Amino acid sequence: MNSFVRILPVAAAVLLAVQPSLGDLLVGSYNGNQILRFNETTGAFLGVFASGGGLDGPTAMTFGPDGNLYVASFQNDRILRYNGITGAFMGEFVTAGLGRLTRPVGMAFGRDGKLYVTSTGWDEGLTGHVLRYEGTTGDFIDLFIGGRNGASDLAFGPDGYLYVRHRHPLYEVRRYDANGWPLASVRVPDGEVIVFGLDSKFYLNVYYASPDVLRCSADTMAPPEIFINAGSGGLGVAGGLLFGPDGKLYVSSGADNNVRRYDGITGAFIDVFIPSGSGGLNSPFKMLFTPPISVVIDIKPRSLPNSINLQSWGSIPVAILSSASFHAPAQVDKASLKFGRTGNESSLAFCNASPEDVNSDARRDQVCHFYTQQTAFQAGDTVGVLTGKTVSGTPIRGTDSVRIVP
Repeated sequence: MNSFVRILPVAAAVLLAVQPSLGDLLVGSYNGNQILRFNETTGAFLGVFASGGGLDGPTAMTFGPDGNLYVASFQNDRILRYNGITGAFMGEFVTAGLGRLTRPVGMAFGRDGKLYVTSTGWDEGLTGHVLRYEGTTGDFIDLFIGGRNGASDLAFGPDGYLYVRHRHPLYEVRRYDANGWPLASVRVPDGEVIVFGLDSKFYLNVYYASPDVLRCSADTMAPPEIFINAGSGGLGVAGGLLFGPDGKLYVSSGADNNVRRYDGITGAFIDVFIPSGSGGLNSPFKMLFTPPISVVIDIKPRSLPNSINLQSWGSIPVAILSSASFHAPAQVDKASLKFGRTGNESSLAFCNASPEDVNSDARRDQVCHFYTQQTAFQAGDTVGVLTGKTVSGTPIRGTDSVRIVP
């Protein structure tokens, strides 16, 4: 689909990724052949997260079930894999042209664990089809949706169905079942991207005519309505859409090389979140937030049940346990830790200077202490939540049982 290449300088695309907590924002720099990292609250540039390995024109990005980052390399027809924590290149996941893959744009893991990819290039009479690959090996499975369908982007809805945006023979969004059979469709203007919002509706960019951001009901498949008017906040062509865990809508713009934010409910402009060209950003394309690493914690080590007295003016010890792939004392940014009823409580008192093995597995763990009166626990609570970041900036999250006593 050559028109896709032609409009890249003025368009951007963003992948919906609603994570349980707000991690740093990753942005694909299409012309820079890099995945850049930005602070989730300030938009400040933090560095290059992933590059190399032959990455040429990053489009779709998603974190896989294994926690690693998968990136579609548009110009050389590959799917590359990078370490989800460090960004280090791990190898080609889908090799060049496997399954007749050409110009990949949309990509998502399904509930079946398989990887679905839109192949937008022309290949022996096929253009814009959806290919399916094994989610653990990258081996080709089948042509899931074939023919001259002009498939550009895809997203799985909360209902489990696959929604595909088509540009041939009609501009429309189609809903497919688990066997690839079309169930319903709705006509839409020309554009590239489809993402789901927090309201379970899907949102679309528009390239020509009036380049608005549109919203459409997945239940009724009624004609779309305008969510963001063209020009709002200075936006030209809204190529990219991302609903963050904070409920805001992030829009990347290849024309301005920046990222704007809009209210996720009203569509009102908020601000320019990432300034033009920050960190060398060049034709920003798909984006997503880094997901938290799930860590194992032990509230009040060597004590069960984990009783918490709401009247106490002391502190609660919490151990972050190490594993074969996670060394808590070295990898946890101790100053970032929060603990309490929701994991948003700034209750940190101090962390032990010397690591200790609290669960007798021959691995040293990190024990930190949190002020009881600042944890916001309430009578009847049964779970304590710890959140924070690694020293490299990746969010972490862990839970353990609690028993609240008077």
